[in-house]
Amino acid sequence: MTKNSLTKVGKYIVGEGSYYIDVFAEKKRTNKAKEVLAVGAAEHIVDQFGTEDPIAKRALQREFNRMYRSQDNIEGVTRIALEDLENSDKSKFQDLEIDEDWLHMFFNIAGQFSSEQMQEFLGKLLSGEIQSPSTFSPKTLQLIPSLDRRALSALQDFLSCAFISTFMVQPKVPNLGFNIGENGLKKFELSYSKLLILQDYGLAGSDFLSYQEISENVLTIVPHQIGDKFFVTECIDPPDPKRMIKFSGLSLSIAGTEISKVMNFGNNEDYWKAFSDWLKEKHKLRTIEIPADSDAE
Repeated sequence: MTKNSLTKVGKYIVGEGSYYIDVFAEKKRTNKAKEVLAVGAAEHIVDQFGTEDPIAKRALQREFNRMYRSQDNIEGVTRIALEDLENSDKSKFQDLEIDEDWLHMFFNIAGQFSSEQMQEFLGKLLSGEIQSPSTFSPKTLQLIPSLDRRALSALQDFLSCAFISTFMVQPKVPNLGFNIGENGLKKFELSYSKLLILQDYGLAGSDFLSYQEISENVLTIVPHQIGDKFFVTECIDPPDPKRMIKFSGLSLSIAGTEISKVMNFGNNEDYWKAFSDWLKEKHKLRTIEIPADSDAE
C-alpha cells in the first residue's frame, strides 16, 4: 500500500497521481527567476481584469510569492521523505494507506517551513507516517507549527538522557534522586528552565515526580535504553523476583513521544554514568551495555 500512499502524495505535489514525482528532478529556480515569475504572473492577471491598479498588482505578486514559497517548502520536505523511504527497511512497512485528511493537514503545515532543520524533521515525519499510518496523530500535527529551534533543542537534550522501556508508555528521564525543581539535572544539560520549555510546548507532562515501577527480574532479562544506549542489568546481591525498581522523573507527553520517533536520541555520557551508578549503589544492579543491533533487543 506504500505505492498508493505515494500516489496520494503525488496528487498534492503535482496535481496528479504520478508515483514517480518528476518535479523533484528539477533544479530549484533562483530567487531572481522567482521574482520575474511573480511580476510576470501579476501583470498578466491584472491585464486580464483590465485594471492598472498598482495595489492589485502588488497584492497578486505577494500572493504568488506566498504560493511559490509554500510549494517550494512542500517539495523540499517531500524530497527528504522520499530519500528517507528509499533508505528504510521495506520489510517493516505496514500494509496500510496514509489518510488523505492527515496528508492535507500535514502539507498545510509543511508549506510554512523553509529552514533546513524543520524540513529535515518534517520529511522524516512524513516518511514515518507513510511507512506506518496513524503513527502521528492530528493533535500532534497541530502542535508542530508552534515548535522552534529552542523546543527541538530541548527535546534533543531530553532524549539523550531518556529511559525507554517496553514497559513504559512514554520516555522518561529519571531524577536519580536529584531535585528537578531545584535544577538538580542541570549538570546533565537539563536545566529546570529547559524542562519547563518542554512542558510549555506540550512536549512533556506536568508532573516532575511521575513514576513507573519495573521489576528487578525484567531489568535483568529485557533490554532497555538510556538515550541510544541499550543495556541489561545483573544483580550484585542475590536476586529478588518480587523487588520493584521505581523510576521517578519527567515523562514526555503523547505528542512528545510521537515526535521523538523521528529524532536521533543521541547519548549523554555523564547521565549514563550517573544512571549506572544510581542503579549500582541504590538498587545493587550492574548495567551491561549491549550493541543496538543485538539479537537480545
